[in-house]
Amino acid sequence: MPNAPAVERWCERFAAAFLLPAEAFKSMAAALGLGLDTDERDAFSLISRIARRFKVSLRAAAIRAEETGVRPRLFGVVEQLAGPTLDLPPEPTKKAGGGVPAAEKRVRFFGRRVPDLFISGVDQGLITQREAGGYLHLAPAGFTDLEHMIRSGSDKVAR
Repeated sequence: MPNAPAVERWCERFAAAFLLPAEAFKSMAAALGLGLDTDERDAFSLISRIARRFKVSLRAAAIRAEETGVRPRLFGVVEQLAGPTLDLPPEPTKKAGGGVPAAEKRVRFFGRRVPDLFISGVDQGLITQREAGGYLHLAPAGFTDLEHMIRSGSDKVAR
C-alpha cells in the first residue's frame, strides 16, 4: 500500500487528539513544567509521565505535545531516547480496589456518546467486545457494566 505511512501518521494524529484532549493535555504539561525551554532529557521524562497518566503510548503523547505547541520537535527526542520500546503500550498502574467502578469513570470522562458508538460497533460486528474494551481501558466485566449502563440509561453500575 503506497500511502501506508501517510495513513498511519494520520491515524496516530487522530488517536493522539482523541485520547489526549488539548486543554487537559496542556494543563497537565503546564503543571509538570513541560514547555518550549525544557531540555531533552527532562522533556522525555515529563512526556513519559503524561503518557502513563493518560494511559497512551509515548508516541501519542509526543505527537500531542507537538500539535498543541507545548513542545515542538519532541517526537524525534522520544524516538531517540525510547528506542525499540516506543511502540510498546504503557505499563498498567496498580491501584487498590474499591471506589468508583471503571464503567462509571468512562461515562464521566467520555460522556455517553463515545461508549455508545463502541457498543453499536460491537452490535454490528465491526469490532469485538474485547477490542472495544481495550480502547476504553475496560476489562470484559467492565465493558459489560458499561453496556448495561448505556442501554438502561443509568448513571450507576448495577450492583
